Amino acid sequence: MADDKTYSGAAKVYKTQGATGLIVAAGGEIDASAGKITFPPSLAKGYIDLGPYLMQARELASAETMLAGTSAETAYWGGILIGGSTGTTPGLALTSSGDQSLYLNWASAVVDAIKLPPIAMPGDMSTAGGIGVHLFGESIGTGTASDAAAGFDIRAWMDVGDTEMGATHPNFTSTPGYASVNLASGDVSTGILNLTLAPSAHAGRAFRLYGGRLDYTKKTS
Repeated sequence: MADDKTYSGAAKVYKTQGATGLIVAAGGEIDASAGKITFPPSLAKGYIDLGPYLMQARELASAETMLAGTSAETAYWGGILIGGSTGTTPGLALTSSGDQSLYLNWASAVVDAIKLPPIAMPGDMSTAGGIGVHLFGESIGTGTASDAAAGFDIRAWMDVGDTEMGATHPNFTSTPGYASVNLASGDVSTGILNLTLAPSAHAGRAFRLYGGRLDYTKKTS
């Protein structure tokens, strides 16, 4: 490829005189001599859908231990989340017969935590960028200033024996949307991520959790 020429395809690529890398507009680079690819900002993020993990979560006892040894119906299922009149708290529900959006419902004053299945971090993740945890939900009803919380303490651990590194995310609002926290780069690894979602006190209002995602920065080499 000649120096100082621009070639256009799916993306604009060019090579400056004396450079060892090909520049990919905007912000990316392919550097053959260093064995390195730098992604444009729009491609530098990776995502993990949390929906399957949330809908397969387990309800925890008040001490955040697995439900067991009680007469509660949930104990027979190991805390698996179910809906209906004999369902769990929180439980599964549908928004309506129209769109039938599946969600997890925490009724007013229900503060039972849930445990997600272990999440294997992808091999292309760079730990330098940390991990963003984004939950999609909404608050239902009204509450006073002292009991109007509608969010989670997101408790997170990497691998086995790690120190907890989570945080409390902002409250959901009456409009469905994302509420997010970031797990700091110094705490995360490419191992197994364990998440517990413990609701804040929310007497006076309920909230719904429809889904979520993780995002991370991809490796450049």
